[in-house]
Amino acid sequence: MAILIYWKHENYRSDIASGLRFNFNSKQNRLHTKTEIGEDVFVVSGIRRDSGLEIYLVAHLVISGKSLNSGNNKYGKYKILADRKRSKYFSIEGEALTPMLSNLTSIRHFGDRIDRYAQAFQTLRKLNNHDSELIKAFADFLTPLEK
Repeated sequence: MAILIYWKHENYRSDIASGLRFNFNSKQNRLHTKTEIGEDVFVVSGIRRDSGLEIYLVAHLVISGKSLNSGNNKYGKYKILADRKRSKYFSIEGEALTPMLSNLTSIRHFGDRIDRYAQAFQTLRKLNNHDSELIKAFADFLTPLEK
């Protein structure tokens, strides 16, 4: 199984600018309770284009560990750590995931209301094997960022 989760575009850009950290933080305890070591995490982000909001796959992380952030981390208490050898970040200049959303069977569909997808993905979503394989195949055609 796999999960899909949303990352604010500003946070993606900040992480890219400061060096790839290969982790993801969240206020949702489900990040720990509904995930397993070795599980795939597909991270998406939205960007407003002239044509409207587009959803992009920005990372494929493979969970190697879980930890808790100390204090009042603004991104949340829960952290997953990713296996650096098996995980990838992708350029946001590649092909958008948006057209493929209608092919996913384990998520609710909103037609052409892309903003609703972005909103729904802010809550961690479990993906079935079919959807996980579709997204992995899609990721094979994206340009990975250098580690």
